[in-house]
Order: sequence, then C-alpha cells, then structure tokens
Amino acid sequence: MKTLMKKIILLILLSHSAMLFAKDDAIIRDGINTWSVIVDKNEGVDVLKIKEQRGHEISYETDSIAHNFVSVTPLTFTKNGKLYLVTLWNKGAHGETIRVMNPEAKTQKDLVVFEYNSAWPLKYELKEGKLVVTGKGDLGPDGITPLDEIRTFSP
Repeated sequence: MKTLMKKIILLILLSHSAMLFAKDDAIIRDGINTWSVIVDKNEGVDVLKIKEQRGHEISYETDSIAHNFVSVTPLTFTKNGKLYLVTLWNKGAHGETIRVMNPEAKTQKDLVVFEYNSAWPLKYELKEGKLVVTGKGDLGPDGITPLDEIRTFSP
C-alpha cells in the first residue's frame, strides 16, 4: 500500500502525447529510453522524481507548500527529436507555473530548461515546432485587468 505522502499519477492519452496528473506513478518512453515519473512529498513540499531505467535519478523540489504539482506532459520536438517534460504546477491561490524539464539532465542546473510563472492560470500548446505558453502579466492601463503575455520555448 502506498503512503499517504505519495501522490499518484494517472496516465491519460491526450492527442499525440500523454498527460500525467497527480494520481499515480507513471512510465514515459521515447522509443530509446524509459523513465519513471514519481511525485512525493518532503515536509509538505512536492518533489518530482525522474528515474531513468538504467538507474540515473534526478528530482525537482518546489520551494513552497503552496506550489503543488498538477501534471506533466511528454513532448517531443521535431527539430531535434528530443523528449522534454512539460510540467504544470499550482502557484498560490490561482496562479500557475510551467517548467519544461530535460529528463536526460545529469545535474539539477540542467534539469529545468524553461520556466514561466504567472499569478493567473496558463495555457500551452505546441505550435510550429515551439511550445507557446499564454498567460497574464502585469495589470493594464485600467489598473484592474491583467495584460495577455505569450512566452515560447524551442530547443
């Protein structure tokens, strides 16, 4: 039986990739490599662990109990054929963070290759070989409505 401290990741097929939610452990394959993706807790803080089948393990730990793991989507870019993990995290009451991770990273420094934080919910899609993230930024001229922001990632 799994401990209460462990979140579970559920594998759901979604278009050309899979999205993993905080429900059960999962396996991700790119045709050559296989990784286990596990979400644990460390003193209330989410820890995403990526274990390569040959034994290498790397993890990412959030810096706040208010920043919780939501999902991870494997994404392969046609430009280099390399697999990345697009992770979505809650950020406070209604904000979100997208972190793109390289599962082949050997050091913590190389794990997160792109990050975008917003105090508002985010949307993302793969468009023309780039990951396009749409969110909200600073407040507009009216002082009430946040302005739309678009960030892109391409390896």
